[in-house]
Amino acid sequence: MNNTRLTAFFLLLMPFALNSVDVVVTASRIEEDSSTVPAIVTVIDEEDLEDEATVISALEKVPQVNVTYTNVGKQFVSMGGFGEDGFLRVLILIDGVPVNRPDMTPFIWGSIPLAKVERIEIIQGGASVLYGDQAVAGVINIITKDENNSTLTVKAGVDTRLSNTQSLTGQYKTGDLSLFSSLSRTDTKSSRDRGDSSMWSVTLTPSIRKKLFSFSSEFYYTPEQYDMPGGLTAAQYDADPDQAANMLDSFKGINYGVNTHTSFDLGDLNIDMPLTLLIQDSSTDMTSWGSYYDSLLTDVNVRPQGAYEIWLGDSLLQPLAGVDGKYTSISVDHFSDTARSTKTSDATVSRLTASPWILLKYSYQDRIMAEAGARYYYTRLNAEFAYNPTINGERSTAPIAYNSSLTWIPLPGSLKTFVNYNYVFKLPALDKQVYYSGFGSDGIKELDPEYGHSVTAGLEGAGDNWKISLSPYFTYMFDEIYYDSVAGANKNGAETKRLGGILSGSCSLGMFDLSAGYTYVNATYASGANEGKQVTLVSPHKINWSLKMNLPAGFSLSSDGTYHSSYYQGGDEANSLDQVEGRNNLGIKANWVSDFGLALTAYVDNLMNCRTPAYVYYDSWSGSSWYPTEGRVLGLQAAWTY
Repeated sequence: MNNTRLTAFFLLLMPFALNSVDVVVTASRIEEDSSTVPAIVTVIDEEDLEDEATVISALEKVPQVNVTYTNVGKQFVSMGGFGEDGFLRVLILIDGVPVNRPDMTPFIWGSIPLAKVERIEIIQGGASVLYGDQAVAGVINIITKDENNSTLTVKAGVDTRLSNTQSLTGQYKTGDLSLFSSLSRTDTKSSRDRGDSSMWSVTLTPSIRKKLFSFSSEFYYTPEQYDMPGGLTAAQYDADPDQAANMLDSFKGINYGVNTHTSFDLGDLNIDMPLTLLIQDSSTDMTSWGSYYDSLLTDVNVRPQGAYEIWLGDSLLQPLAGVDGKYTSISVDHFSDTARSTKTSDATVSRLTASPWILLKYSYQDRIMAEAGARYYYTRLNAEFAYNPTINGERSTAPIAYNSSLTWIPLPGSLKTFVNYNYVFKLPALDKQVYYSGFGSDGIKELDPEYGHSVTAGLEGAGDNWKISLSPYFTYMFDEIYYDSVAGANKNGAETKRLGGILSGSCSLGMFDLSAGYTYVNATYASGANEGKQVTLVSPHKINWSLKMNLPAGFSLSSDGTYHSSYYQGGDEANSLDQVEGRNNLGIKANWVSDFGLALTAYVDNLMNCRTPAYVYYDSWSGSSWYPTEGRVLGLQAAWTY
């Protein structure tokens, strides 16, 4: 702990801040200058992404984002001091459209090839008015490429484990028409036995851009598979963290669908109409449990919205409103054998949502901005069990959300301060409210949505070659869903509170570019037998830093590091077990960019070979399950753009 405090102290003395862009869309669902929004938006731009292998590796370097693994193909992203199931409280968007699953299955990050990503915007704090369910701790918006010119990019990489990636992306543009396409393949070799994964992705995106009208559609197909080596006991982990506990468990899945986006500009009125269809067809073999099941997820989103500008002298009033509609259906067939010859159960669970929202934005001389909004979220859950129709049922809920914010810019372009309040909610995960994966069910549970108060504030300063931001936050959640081991059921009732802050920034000093960030959170249980205890799986301290030296002739050298402090094991709400010690990751890179479009990168990740796990879970039946992090790896990457 002393080392952590000492490091944080030195970081406080440095003029650092995050890279920024002029325009962001995540903070209010419309394009606006990042210097005026009531949030500190972290942007991973295209230049930052060039040296990364995956989207998830880029997110790991963001101070307020935590990434944990149970195997190579399954990553959990959390924010804001939420530990177990924290990924259920971070909303993932692709071009502004939610892609989170409604159950406890995490988003498949491998389904988003890095080759198609232009930038990633991350916002800390609640956003239920803007985006609805799951936008409790933060929002991550992945914005795909829309090049202005015809381009062709070939990229390939390999590392010492023989993990390898290949991608081919291109865009043809003529007049108002463009066609973007990408083909990528990722074959990841883990240091663990049976820890490998592979993924293909094919994307085709035609679009048309007129002065007052635009339309784009994206068609994609992404098959993926990975092994599931399982968690180790403490003794197994000490003996060999790379061994596998399960020798046969595996996952196979295919994601495919279409996204369309239509936009009109009619004077001061802008209308957006995104529509998405996603299908995930997967097959899971849990041989260690004698469980085999196939599932089919169908997800439809339609999110029309309008924004209008009303000028009143030096003041601008912008009403924004829309209706978000969503239909999700999950069908699960459960079998007793890997050949799928004997079906033991099947079920279909669906959720239909209709959710109108409104947001009013007021600006006076671009110095003082105020916002207020509200959302009504009607949702109906329906469950059908073919093997036992007597427990079929449905349940409706109608949570609400509201928010308000105030932003003051005393020095335009140099200093911004804001405070933002959100009343947030999260629906129960489908497989917490209904058991449908073959382990027995007695119908729909009487679970209510979780609610909470989310307050964020911020101070952001900038100069010609530096920027600094400080953002404290407070979150209080009630009616949280917890598992009652005595009753053997999920229930509402737990309360938690989180007080934290993010200090981050960057500066350029001649040939050097420096960025750093420090995140602190005190996450505790606010009621019940464990009141005052630390929330499990939450590291109170996280430190990120990056130093880049730009050399002549297109060469550069860089180093980046991440430190997480110790945490309590999942399931140890009483804080009675030993904490899992802190972990660090140090990486170095050498880059060369030529004048004719060729870029080469050599890197070492986890230079110190730290193997402290990011995820350890305890239960009274099987004890602790340890999931190791990856060891040291060296790699090469090449890209050519024409």
